[in-house]
Amino acid sequence: MPTIVDLFNDIVPEKSQHHNYKAIKNDNYKKNVINLWADDKIIKRDKGDKFIKEFQTEFNSSFWELYIYQCLKTIGCNIDLKYEYPDYVVTYGGQDFVIECTIANNAKGKLPEYDINAKLNNQKSSDEMVYHQILRLSNSFDSKYNKYKKNYSGKDWVKGKPYIVAIAPFEQPNGFSVGNEAILATLYGKLFERTGSYFDNINGVIKENNSEISLGYFNNSQYKEVTAVLFSSLATIGKVDAVGDDPSCAFIYSKTNKDVNMPLVQVTIRTELTEEKKELYREIYREIYGDNIKIEFAFYREKITDGLYLYLNPFAEHELDRKVILNMYNAGISICNYSLKDKEFDQSLMHDNFLVHRLVNKFSEK
Repeated sequence: MPTIVDLFNDIVPEKSQHHNYKAIKNDNYKKNVINLWADDKIIKRDKGDKFIKEFQTEFNSSFWELYIYQCLKTIGCNIDLKYEYPDYVVTYGGQDFVIECTIANNAKGKLPEYDINAKLNNQKSSDEMVYHQILRLSNSFDSKYNKYKKNYSGKDWVKGKPYIVAIAPFEQPNGFSVGNEAILATLYGKLFERTGSYFDNINGVIKENNSEISLGYFNNSQYKEVTAVLFSSLATIGKVDAVGDDPSCAFIYSKTNKDVNMPLVQVTIRTELTEEKKELYREIYREIYGDNIKIEFAFYREKITDGLYLYLNPFAEHELDRKVILNMYNAGISICNYSLKDKEFDQSLMHDNFLVHRLVNKFSEK
């Protein structure tokens, strides 16, 4: 049996520690959750303290890697960690495949995602945030695609197996609020039009240096080596709170709602909400969405895979077996596939009431 490892035993000086690590290292509720995700198997693979050092100094990339590791364990994957790369060699549903984890970081000279002043005084429009996330996601995707071509594809433990890139956005303050808009534009060239609730085509974006990035990576065979992308905008510290046991946390969820043509907002807390507070939440969300909104107050305990999407490449040269895809869906992962023939997304394996956004409030009820 693997042994739990304490990732929060400082092995680097405080001046070298990442902001997010320092922010949570004395929070026992958060520490307990994250330490349960880690074990000595993933530490030993890196021969010594390399992973722990990166967790304490870089944090976000290691955190995302741990989150994916925990998801894989939770859904019943067999994970072979004897190889240095890619991150995970997996057997699931009778099929072998490999997963490489990466994140979209802030660009040089841009504000990091943890900048609290930027979070509170955000002057970016929603369109600007989507645009910036597209740039950073495409940069991270290309990096892992090129690394696969150059370093991974010829290895015996990789050759002929589906290759999945697991990517998360940590590129700007409040970046989680973009949801899956930027990743859909990056992979399928589809940009959600909020005012009309439909998708526009987007073929590319212009970078600040006036060069163009072509989008719709999965709309042709150029990236056929990439079987799929695992993505979540909600694998943040908020996920740790949501699956943890801190009684002071309240959660506000936005979810998909197939049955009616309106957003579903679910407010949940681990203690009883007063009627006065319920009405306050109603007013807030009517102001955001208008009267055409469904609001629920219900108990909901978030699962580790809630908010995790698998985006399939219809041109993949090494496809995931249907059994693997169905197993992932049944384990709580939403499956997204764009039909080039029908010019629409196949929603048959998209979960209804699936997590889109989450806000965490901490308070204590008297």
